[in-house]
Amino acid sequence: MSGVSVRVVLVILALASCGAMFWIVGYLALGGVPPAYLSEVVFVLPIVGVLAALLFLFVRNRRCGSAGLRFLHLRNAPEPTHSEDNLDLATGVLNARAFMATVGDELGKGPGALLLIDATQFSVRRPHNRIASRDEPLRLIAGTIRTSVRADDLVGRLATNRFAVYLKGANDADSEQIAQRICESVENTIYLSDQRTIGALSVSIGGTMTRPGMIEPYLRTARAMLDKAKQAGRGRFMLAHAA
Repeated sequence: MSGVSVRVVLVILALASCGAMFWIVGYLALGGVPPAYLSEVVFVLPIVGVLAALLFLFVRNRRCGSAGLRFLHLRNAPEPTHSEDNLDLATGVLNARAFMATVGDELGKGPGALLLIDATQFSVRRPHNRIASRDEPLRLIAGTIRTSVRADDLVGRLATNRFAVYLKGANDADSEQIAQRICESVENTIYLSDQRTIGALSVSIGGTMTRPGMIEPYLRTARAMLDKAKQAGRGRFMLAHAA
């Protein structure tokens, strides 16, 4: 049951309860005795409404709790440690130029993993069903990625809905664990601020293990794996393992 349908049911129950109360008042104003069932309706309907709302909240929290529901505020995201010239102003992560240059330097230091992350689906609604800025879910996704990776890993924004992560010194198991954590963290995050709610967040991830060399071949492999992840459905990741 969606939040909209729950609100509709609660409004119907409230109107029915009010109607029964007015009916009782009418009987009393005319000197009559209202039927007993009307008093029972006035008493039962609010209880049913409260139980319906509690049941909805319980089912929603239980569904999200298995993956570790997280409540995040953008102010709680880690503070960037790079120069502002190297940051994407909308999300606070490295911009494309800085990310590519930094990863190019890191590739010469040893193995690692490169992840490409696409924000595949999100919707944002303010009160009264007005669509909010697209920057809000992207900032949230960027912050969630940053809290899902290790302290010395690199996070950048390469395009409008595309992010990238370089996992320094990561092996196959590390990369799979972090990719899965990013997918689950994004999908199971609710952002609450000033009565605004962001829902239906998800990402797809394609990646590859890296060794010292040029970055372009690894980007091509990661893009190919990202395409496969998107074809597999929402919230999926595909990694090309080291030979």
